[in-house]
Amino acid sequence: MVAQSPLSSGAYSIIHSTKTHRPFAIPTTEISSPLSMIKEQLLYLVFYDIENSRLRACISKRLIARGYERLQFSVFVGVQPPWENKRLWIVLQGMVAKDGQPSDKVYSIQIHKTAFKNMKTIGSFTWDIEYLAGDMHTLLLQGKE
Repeated sequence: MVAQSPLSSGAYSIIHSTKTHRPFAIPTTEISSPLSMIKEQLLYLVFYDIENSRLRACISKRLIARGYERLQFSVFVGVQPPWENKRLWIVLQGMVAKDGQPSDKVYSIQIHKTAFKNMKTIGSFTWDIEYLAGDMHTLLLQGKE
């Protein structure tokens, strides 16, 4: 019987055999676990309520630098959970603790891609939903001629 360890080593997952108790590694591309399939179907919204304009700008720059796309002034979407990127999450916590007000908050929630793609909007929405959902890896922009 084989059990997958929650720890992974680079491009390999550590697998422990319950019979031999000796770990061996196989490429993660060969592993198709239900958990990884579920993670591929999730998006993460990060949004904040921050009074200080300078702090808001710093937080938005950090999120954009880490691959999040801005939906609105204080709402971002990404394919990676921000709390799994320990450095990003710790930096955001430190920024709010140092420069923020007691009422300032940063939120993050996960949302299924299907729910995100079925989002209803009022007004113009110029983003490509497939791109924001992480299903399109290249966005071509065409300028006016």
